[in-house]
Amino acid sequence: MRWIALIGLVLAGVSFADEAKTSYQSLGSHAGGVASVQFSPDGKLVASGGGDKLIRVTDAATGREVHVWNGPSSFTCVVRFSPDGQTLVAAGYESGASNAIYRYDLKTGKECSRICGPSTGGVRRLLFTPDGQTLVTAGFDGYVRLWNVAAGKEIRSFKADSGTVYGLDLSPDGKTVATAGRDGLRLWELASGRDQRREAMSRHSCVAVAFSQDGKLLASGDSTSVVLWELATGREVTTLRGFKGELSYLIFSADGRTLVTSSYDKMVRVWDVRTGKAIRETEAHSGWVWGICLSKDEKYLVSCSVDGSLKRWNVAALGRATLGVSRLSADDAEQHCKALGSRDPREALQAVWALAGDPSRSLPLLSERLTGVRSAGPTAADIERLIRRLDSDEWAERENASRALAKAGFHARTMLVRALAAGPSLEVRKRLERLVSAIDPTTLPPEDLATVRGVQALETIGTAQARDLLERLSQSPSGTPRLIEEAALAVQRLNRDQSRKRE
Repeated sequence: MRWIALIGLVLAGVSFADEAKTSYQSLGSHAGGVASVQFSPDGKLVASGGGDKLIRVTDAATGREVHVWNGPSSFTCVVRFSPDGQTLVAAGYESGASNAIYRYDLKTGKECSRICGPSTGGVRRLLFTPDGQTLVTAGFDGYVRLWNVAAGKEIRSFKADSGTVYGLDLSPDGKTVATAGRDGLRLWELASGRDQRREAMSRHSCVAVAFSQDGKLLASGDSTSVVLWELATGREVTTLRGFKGELSYLIFSADGRTLVTSSYDKMVRVWDVRTGKAIRETEAHSGWVWGICLSKDEKYLVSCSVDGSLKRWNVAALGRATLGVSRLSADDAEQHCKALGSRDPREALQAVWALAGDPSRSLPLLSERLTGVRSAGPTAADIERLIRRLDSDEWAERENASRALAKAGFHARTMLVRALAAGPSLEVRKRLERLVSAIDPTTLPPEDLATVRGVQALETIGTAQARDLLERLSQSPSGTPRLIEEAALAVQRLNRDQSRKRE
């Protein structure tokens, strides 16, 4: 089981005073500081770039240099491997008018192409969509841009901040991009650039952002704290404090229980998401820590710094958060199930973790509650028929379908968004856009909140029995659209996790 080797360290009481014993391996250096670092998908290579205008790829185990290339002419802000591990991209800012995105072929060891990047400002952050076909960039001009990798052309762009976009992350399903800037924490629909506004988030000026791998939580950091947000409600779950410098990077563990942070106070910290408490803090470098990355198997973490160094850390020495085992009485389990529908995300997520800590008690209850969920509005089949009627030859039928879908409100939103992404005709697209924009995504009724969090508890349990139940829920003909989608996505993530463990 992932992280199992770490449990003993936590239980043994690894303390901040032990940090001098935390071992690391040097992976080389860059003159002028190292701004970005990333593991290859197979964990065998580490790429880095910074102030010396060079892109380096080293062997993650030995530190041996594998490739070195010329990069951006002024400064490299970000390096990223493609999802298939065949290429590496790097970007930053140039001394000339164009700010190129560099692509390197890891098999041939040669630069394979350059994408002519934004002329109005360099690239600070960059990432691939899950299929590897699109690059998403953001930076100093406040725009998010999408690029077709094969063609080397810009697909679309949208203004995300009046200043610099400091932080950028993509939701696990590849549909939503989060940006961190002085204008606040913002969520955008990647396909359209539509602002998925969350009022409380938009008031939080920040410089770093990260999605949890189940897409349920979002972390944002400023110069003194990290806020954890629940996406379903757009509300704050908890705040992590104790930083003495600006945050640079945030990374959730795959199980969502641990958050690793780096900051300009030279520290790497490991946090327990459930309690909001620091498990470990280590002065990792002699200067600002500019970046961190985790290997796919989460055995190693690499940090990079303005001091020019790259360090590979054994995660077992840094510690991690464990779910813990709770023994629930029948009454306690019932109360936690009721709390899943709470508007208070703190109460609800504590209930999720408590239920996940006692599967023998919670699985029968969750099965009963979730299999009993029925749509308070139209069924998924009804909504699908109404969406098809938006393309009817009869104007009256189109109008009636629009009114019925508007009345369904949040119950229809999941399927409306899916239909919009399928590329409908112009009139249908306009109708769908009006319907979606009229629905506040954070106004879930209690029964939908309970559904989202109940599925979250099952995914956190992650046993064969929990997976089987999620499979049944994802195929329920009478289930709500939200339940069917949430369960299906949870199954996909659990299957992907199983594949990762077998590799």
